[in-house]
Amino acid sequence: MTLERCAVLRSKDEHRIVGAALLLLTGSAAAQDGGKVIPKTTITLGTATPGGGFPLYGNPFAEVMNEADPALAIEPRNTKGSNENIPLLEEGKLDSRLVAGEPSYEAFMEIGRPRTKI
Repeated sequence: MTLERCAVLRSKDEHRIVGAALLLLTGSAAAQDGGKVIPKTTITLGTATPGGGFPLYGNPFAEVMNEADPALAIEPRNTKGSNENIPLLEEGKLDSRLVAGEPSYEAFMEIGRPRTKI
């Protein structure tokens, strides 16, 4: 078999693989949509005060996740930070939160507060 023939066969295989991948992706998207409105799941994400590190991470994280999954709506919420996010999550006022390691450790190890049940 010549090198030219090998290149042609390889090219056809690559086209088949790409075509199959596109078919799978579009097929699953159509199956999920089916012409119906996809209900959104809203998740409230506790960050911290504007200008801090948590909003700098949390806001772009929410944007990327919301864009990646049309059925998901992550809504960042500015809070007072880790020390407020843990109680808000315990009370069910947040669905998820960003928390620094030390306050999280203290909450789980019952240091200076009752042990968290989250």
